[in-house]
Amino acid sequence: MAAGAPTPDSIWAGRTVVIATQHEKERVLGPLLLFHLGLPWRVPENINTDQFGTFSGEVERVDDPVTTLRKKIRAALDATGKTLGLGSEGSFGPHPEFPWVPGDQEIVMWVDLKNNQEVIELVTSTDTNYHSAVVSDWPQLERFAHEAKFPSHGLIIKKMEGEQIRHLHKGITNWDLLRTLFNQYGSLHVETDMRANFNPTRMQVIELAARKLFARLQNRCPQCRWPGFGETNWLAGLPCENCGRPTRLPKVKITSCTQCGFCQEEPATDPLASAQFCDFCNP
Repeated sequence: MAAGAPTPDSIWAGRTVVIATQHEKERVLGPLLLFHLGLPWRVPENINTDQFGTFSGEVERVDDPVTTLRKKIRAALDATGKTLGLGSEGSFGPHPEFPWVPGDQEIVMWVDLKNNQEVIELVTSTDTNYHSAVVSDWPQLERFAHEAKFPSHGLIIKKMEGEQIRHLHKGITNWDLLRTLFNQYGSLHVETDMRANFNPTRMQVIELAARKLFARLQNRCPQCRWPGFGETNWLAGLPCENCGRPTRLPKVKITSCTQCGFCQEEPATDPLASAQFCDFCNP
């Protein structure tokens, strides 16, 4: 156990957590898990989380992110025979509050089969290099690479034939290979490699979400004292500071227990929402 780590809760003592990843997320999840909960962990050998979908598009993600993550963790637990699982799933696209900028939403999930418990936390961040483009000359590709934080962040090159991927190269992290592929294909599709082990910026957002999860797992229900008490829902409608109309921001936060179902309602910390979130003042 790491120095200074809290004593493991009695319900998890003596158990090993399985981290469902093939893209080295244990680099951030493992140390946090050990420090906050004092639990050992392992990654299954030869786990294939890509079967549930890939960012590069050769395998479609057919389920929503939470269902996909649940399947990944269950596959990892089935492969190891363990009952404690941990994993994360990312989604990329327009930020829900600032749709003109790209966003990264990271979901982390804790699964305890023995006690029939599932706890979820998420972080949505504008801190991402997520981008894609079609380029036809080297200066375009070079500019894209610099903006994508290459070579510390990986790139993906695709040669398309209509809507079909004819050639796919993932995990590109050096200029020589990038130049070689450009010379080979000329016009090509380039995108940021959003797999965690090729994207340090994404790994940082995963860490933020994991910290929220571990903080929640140390928070006990006021009624049954089971760990994992936290926010599970919210009611929108926080009034705008300018016009007073309801916004999409939460006016009430609902916290509940995953075990006994006890719920509490807490008003928003701020009584008014900034006008930037108002659909009337800032359409």
